[in-house]
Amino acid sequence: MIILQLLVGLMTAFRYEGDEINARLADSEADILHDAIKDKEYNHEDFIRILTTRSRTQLMATFKRYRDDHGNSITRIHNEPAEEFKTILRTAIRCIYNHKKFYEKILRNSIRKFGTDEDALTRVIVTRAEKDLNDIKELTSARKGGLNFVLLLAFQCFQSQFNSDLCSTFFL
Repeated sequence: MIILQLLVGLMTAFRYEGDEINARLADSEADILHDAIKDKEYNHEDFIRILTTRSRTQLMATFKRYRDDHGNSITRIHNEPAEEFKTILRTAIRCIYNHKKFYEKILRNSIRKFGTDEDALTRVIVTRAEKDLNDIKELTSARKGGLNFVLLLAFQCFQSQFNSDLCSTFFL
């Protein structure tokens, strides 16, 4: 139930999209998040309220304040045995923090090994094609030491005989 509350809140929340930041609010909410993480109360209702109601700009200020006050990034939630809610929470925070880097990591991991995670690769290409795939491509190219993203993807498509329709539309 708590997972549903978080996901619905993230998807349906009306958020202010301006650049105004309330520094006092960022400071107090960074402390609330820290206390919830310290007590391992990831499903704390204030934790969910903060993530689902604050603007991205306000959340970034809160995350920065968290890092400055407590010495580590909020994306470094304790590495205990993985719980589904904690994994979803970490993913949501990483997407809020830098969604392009998040998609780059999914893309990189999907073509990293011999064989391809076709579902993950398809999901990233199809959902981000018109929005920010070029930015993700640049992040991947920079991370691979200049290796051209398109060549890497073409090799993976050839190697695994990945969905030929998707590959042919991507390279045209």
